[in-house]
Amino acid sequence: MHWRLLFTLVLVATAGLWAASPALAAEPPTAPRPTLPDDYPREFDRIGFVNGSELRSGRINVGADWYALDTNVRVHTPATRHASIHALRAGVPVGLTVRRDREGQPVVVAIWVLPENYIEPS
Repeated sequence: MHWRLLFTLVLVATAGLWAASPALAAEPPTAPRPTLPDDYPREFDRIGFVNGSELRSGRINVGADWYALDTNVRVHTPATRHASIHALRAGVPVGLTVRRDREGQPVVVAIWVLPENYIEPS
């Protein structure tokens, strides 16, 4: 008799937790991300919008952070693998490939221009 009561309590508690799970909360549908060119990486070390650059000092601002640029940084666009770093403007969505220099500081070695709607604006 007690096992039935215990079983019922456990079942009700489990059902309550399951129903209140945030994973089951209704979320507005999101549009799928646009597909990237085949030669693009499937993941990036960082993504964000270009906010500015100081090319003479070898720096770029993406999101809220400034990054040092490798002297041989490559800029990739959906149309070309060898775009000019000077073509990057504020507001352009990019993915970054970042490596560490000898001192352990992050350095951007590749910039991948992303489709306009690839990143949700914050």
